[in-house]
Amino acid sequence: MGVSPAAHQKQEVDMSGTTEDAARKARADLDEAVDRLLGDVREVRAATAVLDASASQAEERYADEVAAALSSLRLDISLARAALIARNSEASEPVQRALGEVATAARGWLGELAVQSRLAQMEARDVADGYVDRLDHVRSETTRAVELLGTHLSGDVADTRRVALDALRRVRHALLGGDVDDGASSAGD
Repeated sequence: MGVSPAAHQKQEVDMSGTTEDAARKARADLDEAVDRLLGDVREVRAATAVLDASASQAEERYADEVAAALSSLRLDISLARAALIARNSEASEPVQRALGEVATAARGWLGELAVQSRLAQMEARDVADGYVDRLDHVRSETTRAVELLGTHLSGDVADTRRVALDALRRVRHALLGGDVDDGASSAGD
């Protein structure tokens, strides 16, 4: 019933050969899947570029975020693949090729980062410009109100009150927005 040592050793060699074959096939399957994924990433990236050209602001933002995520994914995959190749390669050429892929992916990722940075700067500038415009409007309305009050200080109190309330209503509208005719001008009438 015992297995001879030579037969046992042959069985171990067959099993290790089978294990090595299975590992080799798994690595090949993984490489193929990663290559398909990277191909899909390129297709999605191309679609986001087309979407950018004809999209609403929300769709454009979505396309930019997808592009940034894809660049990050491509870089992560390139780094993982290069590390695997560096650990397992018995020649320098595959390692150099893998490092080239990492460099290309890193340039793409850095490019996307630069685009995101420029977009954020543009958005911040737009918001700041809106505040500057609003402040200019408030300053203008406040200056106008003070000038109007200055011309009516020596006049009739009812007229001064009407002018003051109208000026205050305009300043309030400039500061807080909303309906210009909120009834404040008729409060003293």
